[in-house]
Amino acid sequence: MRALHTALRRPQTWAAVLADPAVGRALRRTVGRLVRDGWLLTRAQRRRIALGTVPLFAVAAVGLTRLVDSAVEGRSAGGPASVAGLLLCCLATALGGWWLTEVPETGAAARALLRRLRREHADLDPERRPVWQGRDTDTLLTGMALFGPRPLLAVDPAFAVQVGVDPERDRPRPDRKPARR
Repeated sequence: MRALHTALRRPQTWAAVLADPAVGRALRRTVGRLVRDGWLLTRAQRRRIALGTVPLFAVAAVGLTRLVDSAVEGRSAGGPASVAGLLLCCLATALGGWWLTEVPETGAAARALLRRLRREHADLDPERRPVWQGRDTDTLLTGMALFGPRPLLAVDPAFAVQVGVDPERDRPRPDRKPARR
């Protein structure tokens, strides 16, 4: 908070505030604590979890290999229903593996806490169109922490756009880093 307050003493854009070295150090320390406490997963942890889907792809490959082998060798892989069933199972297994490779950045404890807090503060959900007049800043900040930037867009759209909230996107997407050369 101190780093943000210091950076915000000068009028500047939100991107410039995030580029401030003191704010960057504070954010890195905060992320480090969240990783250490198990609230966020590291890239290596996410990669290990995603690699757990390799057996699903292997099973799908074995099934497809069985179908191709029987077609090439002229052998029967069973009746049309068996072939269609095996093909559908291979497709479902491959799609399931593909779906499971998307590993969230947050840990299970953080997701459970977020679900509980969203239920407790359901009246702040922007989809329920809460009335923001008469509510304090802490309530707005709680709504933004739980539901993203949409509450700020509901309160003051012009200010939200000035600080970098895109009204077309629900949640911020991380910038892609260029590939190393």
